[in-house]
Amino acid sequence: KTAGKLLEHAFYCHRLPERSFFIAGYQLPVCSRCTGILIGYLSGIYAIIIGCQVSFHVPLLLSVPLVIDGFGQHFGRWKSNNLRRLVTGILFGFSLFILVKLMAVMGYCQGQRIGIAIKTLISGGSL
Repeated sequence: KTAGKLLEHAFYCHRLPERSFFIAGYQLPVCSRCTGILIGYLSGIYAIIIGCQVSFHVPLLLSVPLVIDGFGQHFGRWKSNNLRRLVTGILFGFSLFILVKLMAVMGYCQGQRIGIAIKTLISGGSL
């Protein structure tokens, strides 16, 4: 029960019954899209652990279906279903973790270059 409250607040989830999954008559603590995002987060962490390498464009492309589905539903173009919400959530959650990993690696590499440049300047060398 505490974990459910934590998920509910961590995702700022609306928990609408018609947009949530039920197991044995009990509503999950977050809606189907947030459930998908959580599964995507876990999948992204696993992909990072096993050393998955992807280009910068892949996570950006994987997040597009959620944006399209979310805006389409918000502006009344269509009514999404729980399976679509789950799948787009998984893609988005996965892409978010991969994107964070890529940005961390880029930041680390840039920091390495800056560190070498500063070390060279301090030791009297030129860039």
